[in-house]
Amino acid sequence: MPDSPNLPTDHTSFKANEDATGEAVGLSHLKFAYSEQDNPVIDIPSWHLAKSEKCFIAGPSGAGKSTLLNLLTGTLAPTEGEITLLGQPFSSLSSRKRDAFRARHIGVVFQQFNLIEYLTVQQNIEAAAYFYKGKAGMTEARQRIPSMLEHLQLSPTIGRKKAATLSVGQRQRVAIARALINRPQLLIADEPTSSLDAQTRDQFMQLLLDIAQDTAVIFVSHDVSLARYFSRHEDIREINAIQGNVQ
Repeated sequence: MPDSPNLPTDHTSFKANEDATGEAVGLSHLKFAYSEQDNPVIDIPSWHLAKSEKCFIAGPSGAGKSTLLNLLTGTLAPTEGEITLLGQPFSSLSSRKRDAFRARHIGVVFQQFNLIEYLTVQQNIEAAAYFYKGKAGMTEARQRIPSMLEHLQLSPTIGRKKAATLSVGQRQRVAIARALINRPQLLIADEPTSSLDAQTRDQFMQLLLDIAQDTAVIFVSHDVSLARYFSRHEDIREINAIQGNVQ
């Protein structure tokens, strides 16, 4: 993949210090409002997730799930309080350094998978590695992609297919591979099963948690039946002190 002005060029390597605290995520006095004139939509006094812990967060639309995930991935910055990820004061970083940290330490599986339709499967996965370490990251990724695709029950030849030609089941597996190619210590999944039938959903959950055994996971969904896959269950309305119509 050639260099592009749309791709980040800051491949800063952070040494996450999760072993010092045993925590993947720490939230302290966290508040967020979309503007100074608006009331906060997030108010979380304290919340913590241990390293390698798997947490399911449920809640209805408008309760703050998406806003919380945007704060955890650094696309939004807190109005007040602190977010600590893997021992790093994440919310204190500049926007550019949050992007670099996310590329290295956080994997994200989106609701619609967000594959780049005109790229091949191989190129979609390599793009995530490029965000982390540039061309060197892509070279390393090429060595891991075949075994990762095999683990996800995908044919090695699928790497040459355009994302636009994939079935829903194939897309979900490629999305997992892309999220985990950089060996992140934290995986965030945002309603990734909402468009799947029951059988495909269950296969997705089993594959996701199998390949992310050593990774801390935050899985957000309104589908409470998925809680059975997780040792820890939370309701966003119990985490977030703000009630009402939130994003």
